[in-house]
Amino acid sequence: RFPGEGDFDGFLSQFGGQNNAFTANERTVFMAALDHKGFPGGVERFASLFEAPLLLENSGEREVNAVNAEHTKNIPSAAWRVSAVLSRELFRDHPLGRFSTGTRETLWEGPRKRGLNTTEALREHWKKNYCAPRLFVATISKTDLEKQKELVRT
Repeated sequence: RFPGEGDFDGFLSQFGGQNNAFTANERTVFMAALDHKGFPGGVERFASLFEAPLLLENSGEREVNAVNAEHTKNIPSAAWRVSAVLSRELFRDHPLGRFSTGTRETLWEGPRKRGLNTTEALREHWKKNYCAPRLFVATISKTDLEKQKELVRT
């Protein structure tokens, strides 16, 4: 429904909005905020990011670069390093002991060297995992609660 890259960000900016995302150990959280007037259109556009994400090749690489920049930013943090060591030691044989962050090498260059396409892997992950039973939605608005539920469900 909203095929242009950046359409959501453009819509948010029209209504004083912002968005962000982060991945924790067991979940990824996506958030968006905007003025009340934009709420119905914002919900529709936000939902479309999960129903039919573009996942373009160049946007996949840009996202990998953003993850790499965040990783690089965290390296000097003693708290981050302690957390990484503790995770590896406490969860040696568990996924929590292996995954913490990614770099351009681990997410883009390494897979390419092995003949893998990171963006295609993201598309496959989306097909397998981004389904209604696995997603949680929370809304906060002056809009009547029943109307909010209706907007989210449609």
